[in-house]
Amino acid sequence: MTRYCSDLSDVSGLPELGDFWSASLDEVLKLEPDLIVGSLPYKQEVVQKMIQTGVPFFLTHPKSFHQIYLDIYWLGTLTAHEREAEKLISFMKTEVESVQCKTQALTQRPRVYCEEWMKPFITSISWVKEMLETAGGIFVPDRSSATVTSEEVIKANPEIILLSWCGAGTKSNPKLVASRPGWDQIDAVRNHQIYPLPDQFFNSPCQHLITGLKMMGQVLHPEIFGAYVSH
Repeated sequence: MTRYCSDLSDVSGLPELGDFWSASLDEVLKLEPDLIVGSLPYKQEVVQKMIQTGVPFFLTHPKSFHQIYLDIYWLGTLTAHEREAEKLISFMKTEVESVQCKTQALTQRPRVYCEEWMKPFITSISWVKEMLETAGGIFVPDRSSATVTSEEVIKANPEIILLSWCGAGTKSNPKLVASRPGWDQIDAVRNHQIYPLPDQFFNSPCQHLITGLKMMGQVLHPEIFGAYVSH
C-alpha cells in the first residue's frame, strides 16, 4: 500500500511501499507479487522497471466513471473476484442514478470552480466534472484537468469554489484562495462559498467517489441533500 491508502480503507498490518513516483522495485519484489497494479500519474522509470520484472502488470488511467467501472471489472477478473467487482459497479451506478434523479429537473445550477492543484491552478479531473454535473452544478471554466489562469477563473465568476488539492486531505486553504489578487471580485469569495473537501473522495477512482458526490450535493443543494458538515 501507499501512505494514502489508509485514508480510504483499513490497511493495518499491510506493508507500506512508495507510490508510483517513489516505489522501490526491490521492496516490491520482496513481497513476491502475482500482480502489480499502478495508476497515473507515475514516474516513467519506475513503471519501466516494474514491467521489466515479468510480473503481470495492470496500469490504470481512467478519465470517466465508465472507465473507472471498466478498471474495477478488470481488477475483479484478474484477481478472481468478478462477482464482487460486478456488485461494486452496480452499487456505484445505483448511487449515481439516485443523485441524478434528484437533480435532473433543477433549473438553478450554480457555477462551480473545482481546483485540484494551486501552483499552477489546475481544474479537477474529468470524473469530478461528471460528479459536479450529476450533483446539480456547472463546471467553470469548462475544462477539466487543465491549467487555468486567474483571469479565466475571475471571468467565469464561480458562485462556489470546491478545493480538493491532490494529496492534501482536508488541508486545502480557503483563506489562501480568497487572498489571490483579483479574486475578491468572484461571487464565491465575496459570499464566503469556498469549501475545502477531503481530496481522497474526489481524486481516488473507486467507490469512495460516491461519498464525494454526496458531499457535492450537500454543498450545492442543501435543500435537497441536507447541509454539508465539514470534515
